[in-house]
Amino acid sequence: VPAKMRFDFEIFATDFTNYPDSVKLYVLVVDTIGNFITDLAPPFGTKETSKKYFKEIVETTSANKNHKVQSFNVREVHEKKDIPTDINITMDYSGSMYGTTNELEQSCNIFINKMPAQTRLSMVRFSDTIVTLCGLLKDKTELLKRAFFNPKTDNFYFGGTALYAAMDEGLISLNNSPNTKQMMIFTDGYECSSFAYIGKRAIFAQQVAIKARKMNVRINSLGYGVGTNEKVLKFLSVITGGTYYSILRPSDITNVMNECLYLNRNYYVITYKPERMDNDRNITLVYNSNNGKTVNANRDVFVGDKFDFQEFEYEGTNTYVNQKN
Repeated sequence: VPAKMRFDFEIFATDFTNYPDSVKLYVLVVDTIGNFITDLAPPFGTKETSKKYFKEIVETTSANKNHKVQSFNVREVHEKKDIPTDINITMDYSGSMYGTTNELEQSCNIFINKMPAQTRLSMVRFSDTIVTLCGLLKDKTELLKRAFFNPKTDNFYFGGTALYAAMDEGLISLNNSPNTKQMMIFTDGYECSSFAYIGKRAIFAQQVAIKARKMNVRINSLGYGVGTNEKVLKFLSVITGGTYYSILRPSDITNVMNECLYLNRNYYVITYKPERMDNDRNITLVYNSNNGKTVNANRDVFVGDKFDFQEFEYEGTNTYVNQKN
């Protein structure tokens, strides 16, 4: 372990599949230039080392009650052997994306070229039209061919944003997967066109979240620019145990997509028995930053099935609402 170099801890994902018996936190530990820090926990490090760096876990419930976790286990995952993983990328190509699609396609190509051998990828492209570019594939040559976008022949620069219906289409591509499943949703706008798919695909964020949870799909939301419904995208990631990324520069698209791929291979897993109480809570991991300081890493989560997107589903949007009870 490097002496006196600052370590940064991030809870990048959660798993409540076995709640209330246990919860898993997925933690990234890096130095100041982004290198993964190894050997802080078994089987690569010792229990004494893990106790030194992973100090304490505190849950704060919606009633502002703090619950200190009495015991937890830390395990390091540093994959030298690929774990079969299936990923869907659902990409917004609506009119507002004009001028950014080149960067998005280049980022997608880099992502494909860096995919581990045991990773399969499916791709969906959407505006108010939804196109499945491919189901789950490993063949990188074929994936690169499917990802190619020709603005002269691929008539996508029109209409609105069928965000929820497109996400549902992406989830369908993961339907029969027995592997670890993730979705990356990239969008720069608000939902406004999924109503055209009523009865065929999801038209509300609530439907997407319920389906993703049932399928055990972690959603990583990539919101580009300042015109997204950030609250919905964040909550979709919170509900499914994924991560929300706010992207302001085209050059950052590649960095974020690479991070999503990188996180599958180098991380720490903390397992503990949580406080039994549904609804939202905040998890605080108190850690030793290796430079003489104790620092907190925080993560908002939602426990149980009584979540509701309606309070921010329609903010600033022109969205169809089904009036039938």
